[in-house]
Amino acid sequence: MTIISQTKQPSVAIIGVGNMGLGMARALLAAGFSVHGCDIAAPAAAAAAQAGVTMHAAPALAAQKATTLIIAVVNAAQIDGVLPDLLPALTPAHTVLFMSTIAPADASRFVAMVTATGAQALDAPMSGGPARAAAGQMTLMLAGSAAALAAAKPVTDVLANRSFTVSAHAGDATKVKLLNNLLAGIHLTAGAQVLRLAGDLGLNPQTFLDVTQVASGQSWIAGDRLPRALANDFEPRSYLHILSKDVTLANAMLTANGYALPLGLDAQAVFHAGLAAGHTQLDDCALYLLPAAKAT
Repeated sequence: MTIISQTKQPSVAIIGVGNMGLGMARALLAAGFSVHGCDIAAPAAAAAAQAGVTMHAAPALAAQKATTLIIAVVNAAQIDGVLPDLLPALTPAHTVLFMSTIAPADASRFVAMVTATGAQALDAPMSGGPARAAAGQMTLMLAGSAAALAAAKPVTDVLANRSFTVSAHAGDATKVKLLNNLLAGIHLTAGAQVLRLAGDLGLNPQTFLDVTQVASGQSWIAGDRLPRALANDFEPRSYLHILSKDVTLANAMLTANGYALPLGLDAQAVFHAGLAAGHTQLDDCALYLLPAAKAT
């Protein structure tokens, strides 16, 4: 995380100060930024205010206090709900980062709506949970003009220790994010199911997991999530419904381009089974709770 003299920091507004938005706010505050926010959820707004974010009742009011705006709401429908209030408040001095995981066509559409006002905009999805966001250790995928990238750099340098410029075309960074999350979803569903099978076969699940994390079956997401599942800890760090949404969006993107990935569709089915089982508000490691399928 880059720490720069407080006197040189611009103000930042975060629209959506939930888990990830609050993490980013903490990193920016620690770096000396003035952080403004807006969130329709009262608990999220209260937590952000307690952390030191100056909260506002509407996105436009937050935008009037900042030069860089981060949109970190859940989905494209929520962004569509934010923009009618926000767009009239934008000026050529503003830079808007769309950091939600959405469809590539929506990312392109939203960037075009912002740039039509004269402001700069980036397709800028993020990877990393709330703890990494707060530590300024996220990974960012960026797509947009050179001017927008330069304008956002003081903020992206604080938020991420790894940033990848994908292209100049909005939507391309979102394609990378969706494919990454599809791969993560495949790894997590496979890891959760095989770990469950290890127990069903009479093995110690913890011993089996320990082996996989130093052998060829290792995956980062399984090593991060599944120890919590074995500890019966399903407090959400990354909600099951969020990764389910991302996997579904990724498969829809492939379908729209004439492709299908069977492993991705299988992972989507497992996530949807987790939702149907009532695990929507649990951590995505709750996939471990699903029983192993029996041979027919």
